[in-house]
Amino acid sequence: MPSPTTIRRPLSLLLAAGALSLMLALDAAVRVTALPPYVAVADSGAAAAAAKMLVAMAQPRQDDAASAVDGPTTTDSADNGTYTVVLPTPTPQGDIYYLGGLVMADGIRVYGIFYGNHSSHTMNTIARFVSGFSKSGWWSVLQSYNGSNGYIGSELSWAGTYHDSAYSLGTELSGDYTTNLTRTAISAQGWTPDNNRDIYAIFLASDITETNYGTNCVDYCGYHSGTMDYRHTAIITDATRCPGTLPAPGQSKGTPGCMPLLWRNQTDPAYSVNRDQHADSMITVLAHEISEIATDWDQAWADSQGLECADKCEEYFLDVQNANGTSPYNDAYNLDLGDNGKYL
Repeated sequence: MPSPTTIRRPLSLLLAAGALSLMLALDAAVRVTALPPYVAVADSGAAAAAAKMLVAMAQPRQDDAASAVDGPTTTDSADNGTYTVVLPTPTPQGDIYYLGGLVMADGIRVYGIFYGNHSSHTMNTIARFVSGFSKSGWWSVLQSYNGSNGYIGSELSWAGTYHDSAYSLGTELSGDYTTNLTRTAISAQGWTPDNNRDIYAIFLASDITETNYGTNCVDYCGYHSGTMDYRHTAIITDATRCPGTLPAPGQSKGTPGCMPLLWRNQTDPAYSVNRDQHADSMITVLAHEISEIATDWDQAWADSQGLECADKCEEYFLDVQNANGTSPYNDAYNLDLGDNGKYL
């Protein structure tokens, strides 16, 4: 699984129209970026070998040791043939430290709130991922994080689904819409909120514009935040709205976007491991946000710049499996959750 570049901003107050509402403003926003500079080179073969990409889930440690990693590669086709994109070797950004606060030590429940046009396949794929996430080695790393309230537990569950297919708040969202949307979902589904355990993940359809911290797909792909009513909310943008492109041969950068690199430059929305770029791209950001909420629930783990654990990876992957074939990378994955599916 990748972890997109993120930024952290201070807490701030949001004065909502007609009522005071404290918003624990942008903890971490996944920025829309072309990522670090690429190098596009000629490829003598028809397709590159399976990509070797690093994921470096930052583990709690107090040293500055770093291991060397070869720069990964990916391929794409252009008018003048197939070429290879060589990504840079990741640069260590420094350790994260314990700040004295709380992690999510109780059984974590994720509620999915799908806003706009989402297929049942997309919603079910995301629910299946969350249901199996705690079985992964990634989650085992997260369980090494502790706070004043203990260690992160082994339980992570998909607690419910709500779909607002009627676009009840329109297609342009801003302000404290997350509270209104979450409150509606809780009431409609009969959920019982518990701020010590709950994460409300709001998935925005590809035709939704969100402008709380700039503009989604222009300034960020997703972020996690919260309000007085609902402490932790993750906002996830459908990357098919802004996939971005790989760099052309001889160019150093492609266009910025939110789609994982291995699935860029494709027009088929089924071109991803679960045959659903909507779901697969949002899972990328969701995994990032869950990891950060769990480890930094209340001023627990971050580095000297305020970056959280998933901020340390910046679009690098563990060894990618099944990356060759007639359609390179269509079936690529690096996280196998058994009955809960494969993901990149």
